[in-house]
Amino acid sequence: MRPPPPGPPGPEGRGPRGPEDAGAEAEAGARFDRTPQGTPILHGALAYLECRLKSAQDAGDHTIFIAEVEEVVVREGEPLLFFRSKYRNIGEELLE
Repeated sequence: MRPPPPGPPGPEGRGPRGPEDAGAEAEAGARFDRTPQGTPILHGALAYLECRLKSAQDAGDHTIFIAEVEEVVVREGEPLLFFRSKYRNIGEELLE
């Protein structure tokens, strides 16, 4: 078993976004925000869990992470739904 990766930065956070953030976003094809603890979250996400990693276990070509939930954030908004190979609103289809 490999040791768990280091935790997020302390309460001071990561500071301003740097060029390394832009490169990671470009590679992922998405934009990310940071929580006060420094965790990246998908920009515009309606919900996320802030967790503390407890352990990581190799399982073949996967790694199983066990974490303790420290905070749950849920925001108002309309969810994005991907169903039958299309993005949709609940109840209606988006542009094809």
